[in-house]
Amino acid sequence: MARRFAARCRGGRDLRLLVRSALGLLVRISYGNLLGDAADSPIVREEGSRHQGLAGLALSYSF
Repeated sequence: MARRFAARCRGGRDLRLLVRSALGLLVRISYGNLLGDAADSPIVREEGSRHQGLAGLALSYSF
């Protein structure tokens, strides 16, 4: 029996800003697309989407 593997295509961008000498900000936006068995699963068909988006925001402080 052949086994199929799931794959994901993904791309994204990061934006890093130094707000002050000790304070930084990171913004991340990415997009993914499920392929193969993962995209065809019942969970994705009924509840989700093969198109996956992600956004994040992080604040950093150095001392």
